[in-house]
Order: sequence, then C-alpha cells, then structure tokens
Amino acid sequence: MTYGLGETDAERIEHLNVIRSIQDETGIIRAFIPWSFSPKNTDMEHIIPATGVDYLRMVAIARIYLDNVKYIQPDGLPRA
Repeated sequence: MTYGLGETDAERIEHLNVIRSIQDETGIIRAFIPWSFSPKNTDMEHIIPATGVDYLRMVAIARIYLDNVKYIQPDGLPRA
C-alpha cells in the first residue's frame, strides 16, 4: 500500500479495511507492505512527504488491524 499522497488517516484506515475484507473473503493476500510515496522530482512535490513517525504508525496499525495477513513487511521506509 502506498501512502503519503495527502490522504487522511481515515482514508488510510479505509484502505486497510478493504484489504482486511478481501483477505477475510479470499485468503489470497500473503503479505502487506506499506510504502511511503516520495514526491521529490515529481509533479506532486507540493505534498509533504511521510515521516518516520508516519511509517511506524502505519506498520503498527497494520500489524494490529490486519491480523488475518500472515506477513506484515516493514519494508517501505520513508525516503527523503
């Protein structure tokens, strides 16, 4: 899941809810990898990049909420 595109916390949770629902119905999702968007050198440079705190929050919430996904991969560290 890419985050840090200017979405709200509620929109992030809604995205996690969709993932959880799909996993409940199908069991097809093997891993969840949060990936922060890096706006540098894009047409979206006006967006404030996600911070390390944003990243830690996303991983922590995913580990709690997506308890039906076997692997939560803390792989997408924010990039400057």
